[in-house]
Amino acid sequence: VLATLLETPPERCNAANLVCSLTLSAKLVSKLPPGAARSGSSNNNSSSNNNTNGNNGNNNNSNKGGSEDLARQFRSHRADVFAILGRLVEADLLSPRQLCNAAWAVGKHHAHDGTILPGAGAGTGVELGGRERWNVGGTTATTATTTNDNNTDFGSSEFEEEMRQQAELGRTMDEIAVRLTDVLDRHDDDDDDGDDGD
Repeated sequence: VLATLLETPPERCNAANLVCSLTLSAKLVSKLPPGAARSGSSNNNSSSNNNTNGNNGNNNNSNKGGSEDLARQFRSHRADVFAILGRLVEADLLSPRQLCNAAWAVGKHHAHDGTILPGAGAGTGVELGGRERWNVGGTTATTATTTNDNNTDFGSSEFEEEMRQQAELGRTMDEIAVRLTDVLDRHDDDDDDGDDGD
């Protein structure tokens, strides 16, 4: 669903298409076991569950790599769609209903993969702490990151990209909240104006 949206030329898409793909993907991902979108494991993989042809589970290893690739591809597509959502929200191109649906979809994705927003991994049973990079003493050699035996950064660019995506999505959700609060405030003001005339 997300790949189809991203492959469609921009002139043939609108905010409704984006919100629809987010809500549909959220509904689909909610049917997977917790963490499957993050780890690539899935109990719903029919080819690994139907080992009745004498394979004795040999397909499990080959499917594991494939499902990890699919999970990585899904996370990449989801991040791209979240980035587009952020631009649409910033440009104020979503209706209040679309904002609500987008917030619901992000919440469903977060309930299934608690790593998409900063903070604790709600819904996954995994507590995530805040992560920071420290530059102690002003040299890059003393940057506190996880290193391997060769004393080089281990996954720091992936870590930084994940942190950047989390921060962007957090800002998008904050902006959605502000927009919806404005809508509610305007609605309350309209109700107050109507009460004065009675």
